[in-house]
Formats: sequence, structure tokens, C-alpha cells
Amino acid sequence: MNIKFFGITFFFYCFLLTSVRADDKSGEIKAKVICEQLLASGEYSYSELFSKKFITNIPEDYFKSLMNQVIESVQICSNFELINISQNKFRYKFISKKGRWAQISFSIDKKNKFNSFLVEDVFLSDIQFKNSSQIKEYLKTLPGNISLTLVNFNKDKLHIRGEERIPLASSFKLYVLGALNEFISSGHAEWETTYPITKDWKSLPSGIMHKWEDGKKVSLYEYAHLMIRISDNTATDHLLNIIGENKILEQLKIMENKYFFNNTPFLKTYEMFKLKWALPKEKIREYIDTGFSGKKDILENEIHKLDLKTV
Repeated sequence: MNIKFFGITFFFYCFLLTSVRADDKSGEIKAKVICEQLLASGEYSYSELFSKKFITNIPEDYFKSLMNQVIESVQICSNFELINISQNKFRYKFISKKGRWAQISFSIDKKNKFNSFLVEDVFLSDIQFKNSSQIKEYLKTLPGNISLTLVNFNKDKLHIRGEERIPLASSFKLYVLGALNEFISSGHAEWETTYPITKDWKSLPSGIMHKWEDGKKVSLYEYAHLMIRISDNTATDHLLNIIGENKILEQLKIMENKYFFNNTPFLKTYEMFKLKWALPKEKIREYIDTGFSGKKDILENEIHKLDLKTV
């Protein structure tokens, strides 16, 4: 069995209404800037390259740290290829000497500055695994705390710290996706079934859906697409509310998460934000220390009464 390694998608995006009409020449010039500066030398003026609105939404330090992650995965850009131009956005593939590449889409404003920028995909074409030993050896070369579980790998399971208790971050959205798949497979809905954007279910970034109009009808497919593709928190919370907490919790058992009770109640992202940022430390400690019914009480009587704007 060969396993090709796909890097995690890094996302930062800013929608503006002032994008100019895309043309080949202007896109090529900006692609060259991305290849030679953003994905290579790292020497550039953020304020000269990006629009004020973009900079307001995406701080320079955050952007550069993400670019460094892309470079670390793909390595320094040596070439680029146009993929397509669509809806005033350019899409290019930026390739390193090893053949690894990052797919990036962007648009520019009337002042010739970037006003949207999305790393859509990262592919490490030179890394393939034929057995678990090769995977383990490769993971030793990576920084940070690595945790991996592979199911049905050569008809077996592979755990590399896979059963340790660690923060999930946005990986929890895989449970939501699994529950959605079951929700649809069991006949409760179809991928094309639409549900309206609900004000009370909106969250904070990452994502873009929190800016969408209340009442706008969105298909389950699009909710799922944004949840996984750009880690959209509002899309995630809509799916959590549509499917129901119990169905999500069932996925923890199906996916063999040993820490089922540590994840109950299964919080929505807007509940997490309020819990962490809108409550005093002693109340947060009370939530952590109390049991399931106590947590539910704090959620219903305190968290749900808070406006997300207080975060």
C-alpha cells in the first residue's frame, strides 16, 4: 500500500468588493511576487503588497507565520503555473525543486494590492509510504507533538500516540463530518437539502459564513465543504445544531475516541468562545470541574445568554 502525504490546508481569506477584473499579465506579476518573496526570500513590505482591509483582518505576524509553515512543508518556490482565472480570482500552482507544490488563489484591488489570498492545497508529491515503519520514521523528522491513528492500514490499525489525550483543535470537525454522512445515509436528508443561516448559530472566524445574510439557504454539502475546506466555525455550528449533539457523540464511539466523557457536552464553537473569553476564570474552572449536568446548567443559564459580541 502506498500512502501519499497531503499537507494540511492553511487558510486566510478576506472578501472585498473592490477586486479588479482579472487578466493574465497582472496575475503573472503577482504570482512572481508570491514565488520570489512570500514563498522564498521572505523580504517584502506587507503594507505595500496587501490592501488596508486585508491587513486589518489578517495581521502581518500571523500571515508570515502561515507562509513559513507553507515553506516548511513545500520548501522554497522555484516555479509557478497558472491553473485558471475565475470570477476575478487567479489560481496558481507554486512548485519547489522537489516537485512539491502549493495551490494558491488570490485577487487584487484597483491599487494593485492583494485583497484576498487563499492557500487552497498543499501536496508533497515526493513523500510516499509503503509500510508503517516508513511512516514512523518520517514522523520523527517533524516538529511538534505528533499524533496519528490509521484504520484499515494494511488490514490493521496503526497508532502513533493515537490514543493519548491531546487537544483536538479543529480536528473535532471530523466527528461532525462523520455524523453528517450518517445523517444523510440514514435518509434524514440529502447533500442538496438546504437549511437557512441562523443568527443565533453564527460564530467567530475562522471562516466566512458568519458574514453571510441571515436566512440565506445553504445546502448541507456547502456547510460541510466550508467546514472542512476552510475550517469555517459558523458552518460547523450549523451542522451541529442540524444533526444534534447525540449523533455527534455517537461518532466519538464509532471513531474509537476513548475520552468520550471528556467531550460531553459536545460544545459548539460559539459556546467555546464565550466560555473561554467571556467568563471569569473562576467560572471557567467551575465548568471544568463540574459534572455533565453542571456543565449543561452553566451553558443554558449563562453561556447561552451572552452575546457573542462580548467575546
